Amino acid sequence: MLRIKQETITTVLLRKLQRLVRGQIQVIDDSRRDQLFEVLPEINEVRGQRILYVGACKDRHDFLPDFLARGAKVTLVEVYEPYLKDVKELFKPTLAEAHLSDILGWMKKEQPNKVFDGIFWWHGPEHVPTVYFEECLELMEKACKGWICLGFPWGKSPQDHIDGNKWQRHQSTLYTDIPKKYGFEVSTVGKPDQLGSSITAIKHM
Repeated sequence: MLRIKQETITTVLLRKLQRLVRGQIQVIDDSRRDQLFEVLPEINEVRGQRILYVGACKDRHDFLPDFLARGAKVTLVEVYEPYLKDVKELFKPTLAEAHLSDILGWMKKEQPNKVFDGIFWWHGPEHVPTVYFEECLELMEKACKGWICLGFPWGKSPQDHIDGNKWQRHQSTLYTDIPKKYGFEVSTVGKPDQLGSSITAIKHM
């Protein structure tokens, strides 16, 4: 009886902890969303505009529906084939283009031929090495005539492979210095190195 009671107590505590974590994540996600619409009101004015959207999966496509619902012509670039397949099935009728590639390789190949009104890279820069990130920024600036929006964890945020996808591993620890170096305006949620904290960086061209 004692063992069953202990297991029951453990299960109850675990469920309470899971609910608490889910609640905290939702609050963080809501804060990020509110912050983005405040610092990038252009999201509401994207009808007919060409938007480059970097990275998405069926469970984490964040603001992709917002751009599509507002009539943007979205080009999606996703490096992991299963994710790309799922997202195409969800949004295929409304996606202008969808490409399987890492963003740096795609930008090097397509940048001379593509000019976008906006580029959106939301919680993806931390998945690549810092030097890769900076090279992407340089190419994105050449390929954009409107705005670039970046989102990423504020400082340390360890994460390993997910779903067998090596690109899900966090490869860089980012603060405000790199976006400021490239002329981005930054805003933050949380505190540096705190789980769930984030940086939003915007640059108007």
